[in-house]
Amino acid sequence: MPVELPFSFRATEQDAFHADDRIVMRHAFAIQNEFGRLLDERIYQRELTYRCQADGLMAETEVPLHVSYATFRKIYYLDLLVSRGTIYELKTVSALAGVHETQLLNYLLLADQQHGKLVNFRTPSVELRFVSTRLTTKRRKEVSFDHTNFHPATPRGLWFAETIRNIVADWGAFLDVDLYREAIVHLLGGKELVSQSVEIVHDNRSIGMQKVDLLEPDAAFLISSVTQRIQAYCQHLQRLVSHTRLKALYWVNLNHHHIAFRTLSA
Repeated sequence: MPVELPFSFRATEQDAFHADDRIVMRHAFAIQNEFGRLLDERIYQRELTYRCQADGLMAETEVPLHVSYATFRKIYYLDLLVSRGTIYELKTVSALAGVHETQLLNYLLLADQQHGKLVNFRTPSVELRFVSTRLTTKRRKEVSFDHTNFHPATPRGLWFAETIRNIVADWGAFLDVDLYREAIVHLLGGKELVSQSVEIVHDNRSIGMQKVDLLEPDAAFLISSVTQRIQAYCQHLQRLVSHTRLKALYWVNLNHHHIAFRTLSA
């Protein structure tokens, strides 16, 4: 199974979600008022889970989500799962940011759930942010592949495109782009082999070294999820490649339901 859950998750209706959330947040504010805002995340996590359970909620912590493809395997752990349907991600950061929303959305999509919430204990008052989605696993797999500008110029180019298509068929699109990259890096032998520095040159003059992911010694790959100004992003990638000694950069962009492959040559 590409995504394995320890039990069957439940679809949570909007009213039930808000009823549970009122209890969770009452305890979250009370915990910060009693303990302050400077404790480690795990302490807030344990105390919040304990109080929710004592109040009659089905509250579970460190719930694992297993994601796999071929020999690649990654485990995510949910901070707090309520009623086996609502995911809470707990933070102790100066302020919530887009990267935290992306993380929680990734969990929701993998678990095929709709409702989640970020809770940050570090700010003067508990900071909250709802994260929700209507995307189902079935809908995330309804994608189109565009190979118009993809031309394998090295032996592993075709393998790269086929593997990405197979991974998306297993997992669906819309997930955190780093997850797809981690799978490819693993299948190529790991970070130490794949993540390498290449020379940046101008007028036959070396101006520094740039870290890239290598598919093979003379070809790199990049997986992105650019949704706006895609052509401008492509132009900047082309400028980067043109100042290396690489033969090609294989670029796949996961733009929601549209996945485009492109070969950029030096």
